[in-house]
Amino acid sequence: MAIINYEVRLKNSSSYDKEDIEASLRKIFELFDEYPTYLIPKAEKARIMRYINEIMDETDTKNLERDFNIIEECVAEIIVFEENENRVGLPGAKLGSFHLYHVDKADGEEEHIDEEEAEIAACQTWMLPNRSFYGLWESLHYKSSLKSDLVKYAETSFLLSQKSVNNTLISWNKVILFHGPPGTGKTSIAQAFAQKLAIRQICGYQNTALIEINSHSLFSKWFSESGKLVQKMFSKIRDYADDKTIMTIILIDEVESLTSARSGSANEPADAVRVVNAVLTQLDSLKKYPNVLVVCTSNITGKIDLAFIDRADMKIFVGMPEPKAIYSILESALNELYCKKVISGEYTLRAGGYDLPNPTDSERTLIAISDAAEGVSGRTLRKIPFLALMKFCEGAQQVTLENYLNALEKAIESDKIERQHLSDPEEKTSMKA
Repeated sequence: MAIINYEVRLKNSSSYDKEDIEASLRKIFELFDEYPTYLIPKAEKARIMRYINEIMDETDTKNLERDFNIIEECVAEIIVFEENENRVGLPGAKLGSFHLYHVDKADGEEEHIDEEEAEIAACQTWMLPNRSFYGLWESLHYKSSLKSDLVKYAETSFLLSQKSVNNTLISWNKVILFHGPPGTGKTSIAQAFAQKLAIRQICGYQNTALIEINSHSLFSKWFSESGKLVQKMFSKIRDYADDKTIMTIILIDEVESLTSARSGSANEPADAVRVVNAVLTQLDSLKKYPNVLVVCTSNITGKIDLAFIDRADMKIFVGMPEPKAIYSILESALNELYCKKVISGEYTLRAGGYDLPNPTDSERTLIAISDAAEGVSGRTLRKIPFLALMKFCEGAQQVTLENYLNALEKAIESDKIERQHLSDPEEKTSMKA
């Protein structure tokens, strides 16, 4: 049986409590033969009220109008769980849970470690869900199972921790390592993953903190101080971890800075070894906390100490996007330009159009562009729509979809030529001459 679950973003000004809002949501959603996958209440009011009036008598209609008015007042957006999207229309699908949440608007707060002569910004702490990461999860496109695998990992990890399962009999370290070339979205998926866990309130945690560690700041200019700074940093982390009501997610970006292989530390072997030993010791000490998860990223896994790699439960390679993902990235960018009236005229692109039957001419063009763009990083692909408009649309404030797709194709080809020049030694030599 398919269970359909929803994420519900609440307006900060809502005057009803969550129980009332959820009760109203459930009444309205039970009217639908097929549960919606996406809903902005204000935009959908006319359609839904028309549907209510067609199927209900006057008394029931008034009650449902009240329920919908509560939703309209309190709810900003409703989205079906990503892994449930293909189950909505299945026979026997049942309405599951509504995960109601507010978005925190506060910026990340810097945490400092006092050194003898200066303050070091050792990390930045965000309370989640946060406005800074809103929509990030949906904007990232990877192989189909990556996102669902991450959520399942977190659910299983926190469940076993809450059940006090003996870690010596069933071993897991609550550490994930994202690795791969630059520009593939490793940091973004780590941040988006933390945001998603906060929205889903995994294992009942109502509050979530994301602590982003500044790896480079933990190296002191004074010899042998780095190991001590690592210990001070993790001491601050434990202040959050000690509060069992907060799910604490630690993000260590470019973790190779703190865990470089001890066998290869030729320049400052003693200090490098102390740093790695300190990190490993502190990670081991966090295992006792049921509410802590550590997420790391690295561009250079060959430099990471094997003892750290062995501690990672999941080692996820994040590579260059495949053509299907490229299509999704570019289509989402084009849709944004169309919604903001930069692209004018008829818009004939569909989300997921790479695999849909009977593609339109525009979809065939974008499929060909996506195939040609294989090997381009996700970071670059997000810049390409801007470059296409700047370089190949002659400063026009509005362009047709057909003309913009031509510009997009030229921008990708131009980027490939530029990158080839950067990597060609003979080209560099001729440029210097």
